[in-house]
Amino acid sequence: MLADLVVPGTATYDPEFADQTLFVLGLHGQVFLAIVLLLTLSGAVVATLRMPAAPLVGTTASGPGPDAAEHLPGGAHHGGVE
Repeated sequence: MLADLVVPGTATYDPEFADQTLFVLGLHGQVFLAIVLLLTLSGAVVATLRMPAAPLVGTTASGPGPDAAEHLPGGAHHGGVE
């Protein structure tokens, strides 16, 4: 639908029904809605990509920390001897 705006010789809407069509800011209502939704989706993608990843609880760069067993279900220990 948006390609109709840039491709010569195409129509976004049927001129026969122009008097029954809602126009917003000079654009066909559905084209305006499509642009708004694409901008909203693009903004959500950009915002998601800019958020830093949350660190995992109980881990360090070299692996599980000394308190990692406390975060296992039921306080179980992950192997090893105490």
